[in-house]
Amino acid sequence: MKKNKNLMRLLIALAVLIVTTNVTKADKILDLTTVDSFDTVNDAWFYWTDFESTSTGTGKIDPFMRIQNVGIEEGFNTDDYKFLLDIKDSHSITIDDIPLVSLDDGDYREFLLDIQQANPTTLTIDKLQIYLAGTGDLRSLAGLNPIWQLDTETENNSILMDAVLNPGNGKGDMFAYIPDSLFNSNIGNYVYLYAKISDGSSSFEEWAIRLSDNTTQVPVPGAFVLGMLGLMFAGKKLRKYA
Repeated sequence: MKKNKNLMRLLIALAVLIVTTNVTKADKILDLTTVDSFDTVNDAWFYWTDFESTSTGTGKIDPFMRIQNVGIEEGFNTDDYKFLLDIKDSHSITIDDIPLVSLDDGDYREFLLDIQQANPTTLTIDKLQIYLAGTGDLRSLAGLNPIWQLDTETENNSILMDAVLNPGNGKGDMFAYIPDSLFNSNIGNYVYLYAKISDGSSSFEEWAIRLSDNTTQVPVPGAFVLGMLGLMFAGKKLRKYA
């Protein structure tokens, strides 16, 4: 009987070891499917944006990458994009092209995403990575190390969005704020944004940067809502352009 108990304990210990060994990463979903929603991961911030206070018309933004496919779509901005992944239009950008935004806890570089979804209206950003390089016409990011990425060492992260909040194109849906301290021009001055998106429709998604004459104001989530929720850290995120 004692041998049987010892054997049972050994089997349980082995089972626990197998489970804890195989579970190396936990999933985290940043939910931006409601008005004024926002979240943070890996020192970056992501905000749903109200298109009524964010002008994205012609001459207001620079769309640097458009990707489109059914099911899964992926791509990165480059000057040489013909027949590359799911890229429909693209061009290179440099560090100096990207708006510099001052938050209370530091400076960030701002990217804008405009999503196009009909049926279903939701999509998931599965991968988001930022790279630096010395040229703007790469056709592969192999051999480069990302300066920032959505995943961390312990988390497989994703961002959930819903196009019904800002229906139609030409209306921004999300601001992504990446720490400016990561953009080291000694690595390279050209900025590559790679995105992989689970998209149930055939619509396109467009990444852009706001032009300098459109950066006098940054929409802020309703402060009264944040206060009611007791999100003390959010009060530190009220922001303005540097």
